[in-house]
Amino acid sequence: MLVDLDQAGFGPKDGFNIENVKHYVDLFREIVVMSHTGYLEAHLDQYTREENLERSVRGRELMSLFFYHLYRKLIRNESERFQSGKNEK
Repeated sequence: MLVDLDQAGFGPKDGFNIENVKHYVDLFREIVVMSHTGYLEAHLDQYTREENLERSVRGRELMSLFFYHLYRKLIRNESERFQSGKNEK
């Protein structure tokens, strides 16, 4: 992905700080841990081991889509806010 970003014009040669990626990973890790902790606290004892495995795989896929769509929504909102001249958060 980093190579693709660089080739698309979003790399160090284009003024983008690649060190930000580490920051993104750290922040996203916090979100993943929070999400996983919530899953583990959600009455897993009421399901069989196989059901929990199936639920965890399904949940992981759904959360992946959720984060993808959430990013797209938030970046669109941020772009609109920037374009309208409202640069304050």
